Amino acid sequence: MPKKNEEKIAPVSSPPIRDTRGGRPTYSDYRKLQTKVNEYFASCDDDGVFPDEKGMYVYLGVFKEDIEQYLDDSNPKSEEYARILKLAQYRRESWLSRNMVADMRKATGCMNALKQEQNGGYTDRPVADKKKRVEVIMPDGMSMDLFK
Repeated sequence: MPKKNEEKIAPVSSPPIRDTRGGRPTYSDYRKLQTKVNEYFASCDDDGVFPDEKGMYVYLGVFKEDIEQYLDDSNPKSEEYARILKLAQYRRESWLSRNMVADMRKATGCMNALKQEQNGGYTDRPVADKKKRVEVIMPDGMSMDLFK
């Protein structure tokens, strides 16, 4: 209970997030995107951290929806954007594979990351067709009664 001269203090809440940088960056030229992706990977190398997909989006200042617009078929340069993003995926895959082999303590974590779709979508075992078919070839004169 507050004393006579003390005011009640309202609980502190987090301040609203304000983007003071102006508008979000747009990559109308795919070469700008490539340059920024390269900067992201260099930054991760300098920091010694894994260059994950969402971290790349944060570094680029884009949302997944923005990326989808770059890849939309109505965009005449969608193939160039797709190539840049696919190569970024290959770079992440390569990073994980190399670190998994170089340091066996990281193997499990790297393998789990490789199983994520954005990092390669590896599987432990090949996915088998659930419908197994057996073809029985019988010589003339034999009937299916033998298999009942």
